[in-house]
Amino acid sequence: MNRRYPILLLTLLLAGCAGLPLGREARVLDADEVHRLFTDRTVESYNRNTGLTSFTYYRPDGRVLQRRFWSWRSGSWRVRPDGRICLKFRTERCRRIVAEGDRYYKIAGRDPQAKRLVRYRQFLPGNHIAPPGGRWPRGPVFRP
Repeated sequence: MNRRYPILLLTLLLAGCAGLPLGREARVLDADEVHRLFTDRTVESYNRNTGLTSFTYYRPDGRVLQRRFWSWRSGSWRVRPDGRICLKFRTERCRRIVAEGDRYYKIAGRDPQAKRLVRYRQFLPGNHIAPPGGRWPRGPVFRP
C-alpha cells in the first residue's frame, strides 16, 4: 500500500469536518437576560415531552396570554432574581432558561446540561395572539 493514501484520506476527512458546526456551549441566562428576551414578545414554545406548540404573549406589566389549539388562557409571569422565569395560570412554576448558540430552552434543574423541557422557537415583538375584539381575558381560562 502506498504511504500517501493514509495521508490523503486523513486530509480529506479533516477538510470535510471543517464545515461542521462546533459543539455549542450551554449557559444559564441571568434575570436581566430573561427579562429582555421575554418582555413584550409573543413566544412560540415547543414542549419536547408532549409535542405541543403554544404561543404566549408576555406583557410588560406581568400579565401573560397563551394560545394553544383554539383556546386562550391568561395568567401572570415574573422573573426571579436568580433568573428563573415563573408562569402562573393555576399554580406557579419557575424554571431556568438556557441559551445554546442561537437556541433557547427551558430546563429542569440548575445545570446548563439539564433536561430540556421546552424549546423556544421564535420571539416576535409585540402581541401576535390578541383574542377576537382585542379584549384581554379575565380569569385563568378564556374562550372567546
